[in-house]
Order: sequence, then C-alpha cells, then structure tokens
Amino acid sequence: MRGLGMGTYRLFLIGQTGSVVSERQYEAQSDESALMVARKLLSTDQTMVGFELWQGSSRIALNALATRMRAARRLSPNAPPKSGH
Repeated sequence: MRGLGMGTYRLFLIGQTGSVVSERQYEAQSDESALMVARKLLSTDQTMVGFELWQGSSRIALNALATRMRAARRLSPNAPPKSGH
C-alpha cells in the first residue's frame, strides 16, 4: 500500500486480441481498493480478457493473461500500454 489518502489510478482493459480496448481513470484510497475495482470491472465485461493497473509510472497489477499477451506482442513490460482509441 502506498500511503494514506486518495490516489489516481489508470486501468487498461485488454480485449481478446491483446490490445487495450478501454482505459479508465479513477480515485481509490489504496492499491488494494483500486485492484478490487479493477477486478470488478473486468468481471462485468465478457469481452475483456485482462487488465493492467497503474498509478503514475508505477504498475500496481498485471494479470497473467495480460502478461502473456504483452510478451507475445513484444511490448515493454515496464511502460503503461497505449490506449487503442
């Protein structure tokens, strides 16, 4: 956990092709709270297969499927993805 107070998080939802198809920004009180929101958003959209969660330049979470897709597309694992729109 990064500290007290609200933080701004960016969530990149990844579609079946491995591309970012949706980017959302939201406030959360902790990394754990932000991760809970990310998992909930992923579970409510059947077209999404993975996500990356970032706060500033720090990656908070990257699920296993997103990791494999980034590797297959030879994308840098240490940089936020680019939105597909």
